[in-house]
Amino acid sequence: MKKVRITVMRMTSYPDLIEQYENPMEHPCDMMLGQVFVANGWQKPEGMCDSAWDTLSPFVMALSHGAEDFYEGRMKKKLRWIIPVAVIIILACTFFAYVEQYYHADDTALAAMKSGENVEISETNYGWLFDGQSDENALIFYPGAKVEAKAYAPLCRVLAQNGIDVCLVDMPFRLAMFGYNKADEVLDSLQYEHWYIAGHSLGGAFAAYYVAGHEVDFEGIILLASYSTKELDGLSTLLIYGSEDQVLTMDAYEKNKSNLPDDFVEYIIEGGNHAQFGSYGKQAGDGIALISADQQIDETVKAIREIIIERATGQPD
Repeated sequence: MKKVRITVMRMTSYPDLIEQYENPMEHPCDMMLGQVFVANGWQKPEGMCDSAWDTLSPFVMALSHGAEDFYEGRMKKKLRWIIPVAVIIILACTFFAYVEQYYHADDTALAAMKSGENVEISETNYGWLFDGQSDENALIFYPGAKVEAKAYAPLCRVLAQNGIDVCLVDMPFRLAMFGYNKADEVLDSLQYEHWYIAGHSLGGAFAAYYVAGHEVDFEGIILLASYSTKELDGLSTLLIYGSEDQVLTMDAYEKNKSNLPDDFVEYIIEGGNHAQFGSYGKQAGDGIALISADQQIDETVKAIREIIIERATGQPD
């Protein structure tokens, strides 16, 4: 069995990661550049730190038994698939860690998920149906990014109480980009005379993305703190946002108005913010609302009834 010489060619340390994930250590590896160690088989050389030896020992053992040219032939072929697979695993773990950090429906929202007060709420294959007194008007609603769909139950409930049944869509991973075609399921499962689509924030953007290819199925779209990156033709369009909204990117909002019909309507809720279209607590980066969540929802419903419903169907409020 051969002896193996190990020379320290480079040393790298990440103090921030050590502090966050390891036990406090001032010197994780007390070695110096140029330092030489001689390994005899599986036995760790004197003075080499445990973590470095744990990494090197399989290679040392192989070399001591006559192996050579690790990065040629078989080892090189292995690296060709090991590295891509490792990258995929890291990206997958990062993605799932990201989507599992989301805004949860609060107690007010959960209470609004119960049937009563002329609204029957039922779970469906696409999410939930808020069935009020209307047999004519229905609205498909896409939630905002990383927000539990049930957080929009208070808004959906009030809409249903005011003549607009609501199909609340539960998106994969709570991101509308992964389920923007789910409106297809809704349209296939229900029969209403007048269909509308709406969404909050990123949900609104993907509601617009979907409806841009399905204008014939809808009479109007409502974008709550959102905008359309696709051109919308022939649809009654209503934009609503709160004056204290600090999440909505106003530059993009203004720029994308060029995608809307000339007769689009904009309604600004004075004192409203980004998060109060739902019921999930404070949102990072948002402004402080100067009105209650109930008031913001009531103004939203009133604007939808007065502008979209009346203009699209000729039904006075």
